[in-house]
Amino acid sequence: RSYGPLRARAIVGTSPKAANERLLTMVMIETRKALENVEAIAAVPGVDAIYVGLSDLTVEFGHEPRSKGADAEVDAAMKQVLAAARKANVVAGVACATGAQGRKYLSDGFQLVCVSGDINAILGTARSSLDAARGN
Repeated sequence: RSYGPLRARAIVGTSPKAANERLLTMVMIETRKALENVEAIAAVPGVDAIYVGLSDLTVEFGHEPRSKGADAEVDAAMKQVLAAARKANVVAGVACATGAQGRKYLSDGFQLVCVSGDINAILGTARSSLDAARGN
């Protein structure tokens, strides 16, 4: 990593020592192979969370990304990940496309959800600011 804490400064300050004390080790589950080994992966000492790249996992199962995880195979995989996280006493997380999707996974028991990517957040804020400037 480089020492350029532009984003981190707002949360943990500029001290590398302080930042290192607040780090988490998160591993991603995005393939069938990872899913087959999710219990072993979650149980690795030092792992704090397992995090599902939902679009990538959905594509891995042969479906279109952003299919909202509605496919039975993807839903079963998500339950498998959640069970493995609970068994290993680590956080279960998932990258979602929308807040509504995030709410669904939170209600299922996931503890960490990402409800937007950086590009969507930036574009949404920029559009909102531009609309306000235009009087819309």
